[in-house]
Amino acid sequence: MTRLLVLAAAAKAAVAPPRHLVVLVHGLSGTRADLGYLARRLEADGDVTAYACGANEPFPKTYDGVDAGGARIAAEVREAAARLDAVETISFVGNSLGGLYARAALGALRDGDGATTFAGLRPVAFVTTAAPHVGTRAAAYAFALRLAVGPLGWSARDVALATPTVAALAAGNALA
Repeated sequence: MTRLLVLAAAAKAAVAPPRHLVVLVHGLSGTRADLGYLARRLEADGDVTAYACGANEPFPKTYDGVDAGGARIAAEVREAAARLDAVETISFVGNSLGGLYARAALGALRDGDGATTFAGLRPVAFVTTAAPHVGTRAAAYAFALRLAVGPLGWSARDVALATPTVAALAAGNALA
């Protein structure tokens, strides 16, 4: 009986709660489900909690600008990090406009000037796919300025460099 209790205790200790939080941020008009496959693959590693942000849902929240979207992401990540006691480290994965939201959120999540933690967690990785980190002036996106007063709103203005937001992110030190 003692041997059985020792084995049960060892098995319980081997199933430690995840220590790494990976925040997934979707792009324009997206939903947290857009990154569902990635979340499942990441969580296959028992040391990872994948958290797909929903702060910029439902439609049309992704249209009110990078600053507003980043602030919502930061608030949601702070709440999630506070609930996950065992988590020690954090990473971000942002897809398209989600990459800009994640960068904007990092500025708000940094624990003071010069701090090396974000929402109380040590950073590990920052990954983006197809994010317009320096904006775009490409002819293919020229429509964004014409539509900026219409349905695409501030997000289109930000990406088309009609506001200082993207330039400030590119020059900022949130990732330094």
